[in-house]
Amino acid sequence: MSNEIKNSHGGKRIGAGRPRKWDFWFVVKVGQACEMLNRKAIEESLIQQKNDLFTQQTELEWLWAKTNEVPLSRRRQFLESEELEVHSQDIDAELNLISSGEQPARIVQFRTKAPRGTRKDILIKIADQFDLTTTQVDNLWQQYRRLENEENN
Repeated sequence: MSNEIKNSHGGKRIGAGRPRKWDFWFVVKVGQACEMLNRKAIEESLIQQKNDLFTQQTELEWLWAKTNEVPLSRRRQFLESEELEVHSQDIDAELNLISSGEQPARIVQFRTKAPRGTRKDILIKIADQFDLTTTQVDNLWQQYRRLENEENN
């Protein structure tokens, strides 16, 4: 038998298999549009969380601004005065509002996920933009994410 046996049916060969439904660049275009909207939603969520924490739930922003108003020439005196003790106690009291432990939390973590329902809104918006169904957009977005993961690994 020869190594060059021609197989006239099945097997891996050029042009075999089902043709691709979407062009590679179209997948990238739709996927990037979805990712852009998703990142924007996450960014807006972070801004809202920070605003709520620092201005609505606590007076930390006001307290920080108050210490920044101390002129540079008076900073050394401020650090040695009772004003600093009062200020530190005020900061600790505000931090106790947002922490559940005995020690006030000096590090705050925010949710870095998009708000609930964002994915559905993105799918609808992109489907209208590219004249597709939401299922098609969802499949393209997943395909784009797989491409990104392949590239990163």
